[in-house]
This record gives sequence, C-alpha cells and structure tokens, in this order.
Amino acid sequence: MANVFLAASGVDIGEVNMRVVEREVGDPKPLLEDAKSVLDVHCENVVLPVDVAQKTEDGKRIRARIEEMDNTLPILDLGVDSVVAYIRTIKEAKTVVCNGPMGMFEEEAFAFGTREVFSEIGRVSGYTLLGGGHTGVLARSLGLDQVASHISTGGGALITFLSGGEMPGIEALKLSKNIYMKGEFALKPE
Repeated sequence: MANVFLAASGVDIGEVNMRVVEREVGDPKPLLEDAKSVLDVHCENVVLPVDVAQKTEDGKRIRARIEEMDNTLPILDLGVDSVVAYIRTIKEAKTVVCNGPMGMFEEEAFAFGTREVFSEIGRVSGYTLLGGGHTGVLARSLGLDQVASHISTGGGALITFLSGGEMPGIEALKLSKNIYMKGEFALKPE
C-alpha cells in the first residue's frame, strides 16, 4: 500500500513496482485516485516512507532514499529511517490499525521492516487491530496474537468496515432479519 501512496504523491515508483500493485488490485487508477484524495485532505497524518530497501538483480538488499531510488528495482521493504518514523508514530498512537506487512517478509533479507514495526505494535498499550491473512499468520509467529486487541483474517473486509463501506454479509443478515420480522418466509417441510 505504501507504493500506492508514494505513486499518488508523485514519486515514480517504476513499472516493476506498479506491476506488483496491478497484480494485487487490478486496475490501479481508482486506488491511486483514492490515495491522492487521502493525501490531499490528510497529508499531515500520512507517514510515507522516506527510504526503502530494494532488491538488486543479484538478489542483494540495498537501501535507497525515496528521491534517489532506482525505479527499475523492486521495492521489497522499508528502509531504516522509515522504520524509525513508523515506530515513532506507533509509540504516540492510542489506536493502531495494521492491514499487512511492511514488505516481503517471506524473504529474510526483506523482513526487517515488518519485524520491527510489528514488534512495536506488540508494545502498544492502546487498541491494536490487525487485519489480513498474511498479517494474522505473521502476528501469530511473532506472538502478537497474545497481545493484539483483535486480529481479523479478512483484511479487505476490515478496511471496508472501518471506512463505513457496505458489507455484503452484514447487509444479507439485515435483509434476512427484515424478511423474518415481516413474516415473509415459509418453512418447508422435510
């Protein structure tokens, strides 16, 4: 998601990174427009990465400041300065919502940002809400399942719920209740 916000803020993240976004969401244009709208209204509350970790062609991790990164290389993790900024923000928070890892934590060389940020989330005394399948597995492996306020396996549903979007399952239950309350149902004998 950080790549989407970087792109929406005018950073050229390169084709290789936009292809990753496209694989995740399909057409990135609506998401980029939404991110731009969020930045336009809440820019002072959005903490964007200032540096990233990229994977070279020979598989090595290199750190690059956003303005100096090679946009032909994939962004696979946060850089150290970004991790420090995120940790600082988390320490000040009363509520933390996390909807995914910081990078490609499955590759050890790119797990640093995720481990550090998630570890800090585990120390939050306020409400912590973690969402998504990858996030749940990762939280469990780091012991956050014992300290997080809530872990949702449905990351997209979590964000839709928090943003006030329509929840098809909830809407179906409401409709079912209305039908039941009106007596507009019939039990069929077995």
